[in-house]
Amino acid sequence: MNLLRNSFLKTILLLGFLTSHHLQAEQVIFSEIHYNAKAGLPDFIEITNNTATPFDTAGWFFSDGIVYTFPDFDPAEPSA
Repeated sequence: MNLLRNSFLKTILLLGFLTSHHLQAEQVIFSEIHYNAKAGLPDFIEITNNTATPFDTAGWFFSDGIVYTFPDFDPAEPSA
């Protein structure tokens, strides 16, 4: 019985280990920040969604250094 339980536990741990490497948390990444640009060039912040799921950023805002509030989210235009 003890041998069977140890094998079962090892199998469960192995499956957990193997599947955990394929899971990815949904996240939004601030991938580029360009500030204090040369004259005529814009300052910008690039935000990347690293998943296939549209991410609602409505109401997110910056208030220090730049002032910007993200517009309402439109699921019909998730890339806007």
